Amino acid sequence: DNQPIFDESLYSVQILENATVATSVLQVFATDRDSGENGHITYQIDRQRSDPQHNFGINQNSGLVFVNKELDYESQKAYELIVVARDNGTQQLQTTAIVSVEVGNINDNPPEINMIFVTDDGTSNVPETAEPGSYVARVSVSDPDQEDDEEADLAVTVRLDGGDGFFGLEERDNGVYLVLLEAALDREMKSTYTMTVIAQDSGNPPLQTQKTFTINIADTNDNSPVFEQSVYYADIQEVVPPGSSVIQMSALDEDDGNNSL
Repeated sequence: DNQPIFDESLYSVQILENATVATSVLQVFATDRDSGENGHITYQIDRQRSDPQHNFGINQNSGLVFVNKELDYESQKAYELIVVARDNGTQQLQTTAIVSVEVGNINDNPPEINMIFVTDDGTSNVPETAEPGSYVARVSVSDPDQEDDEEADLAVTVRLDGGDGFFGLEERDNGVYLVLLEAALDREMKSTYTMTVIAQDSGNPPLQTQKTFTINIADTNDNSPVFEQSVYYADIQEVVPPGSSVIQMSALDEDDGNNSL
């Protein structure tokens, strides 16, 4: 005639998201003043009202709650389990308690890098006449761990590798960077630049993401044709039919495409 009584009505615990399956979470405990089988208690989780996905399990005899599936802080940060303690009397009596489980975040997501080109045509083509200080691309960097846990201290450092001193990276806003031209270009000296944006968080261990891109230098008509020789000499007979070849001259233009024709 006595129902089980939990030693606490609300249990609270925190467990990290990288806890493996079968990891113990906590142990609930209930007593029953009845004797014999009437006072024998078993435990279960009320699946109709809590944790229908079976992320957690419970030992029916000991009341030990354990991890039953892999956890992911980014998917779900907390769980409330309704635990039932039931005696073994002819007319079974039961009581419930709440187990509040908070999932702790760990640094398991690398930073994310998104890039869009801000050139006139929205491509990676940059005219060789572009002025130093011109912006080439907008880079936004985010960290899912930081976004999901405002208290996390996972500052992200961002740097640009490559560019040979012609391109640099400028921080504009929180998590927003601009790739800009730092020196005058000359397509005839170099026509492409391959660079890598590297973002690394400050977690333990630190996680890193890289994004490699190539800038193509578009030609402008800034070179005059140049003859292979400054002076050409030719001998010709006194009587030559009109239209006869006299000499072949050749000129070169360092520009590209139609600019060199």
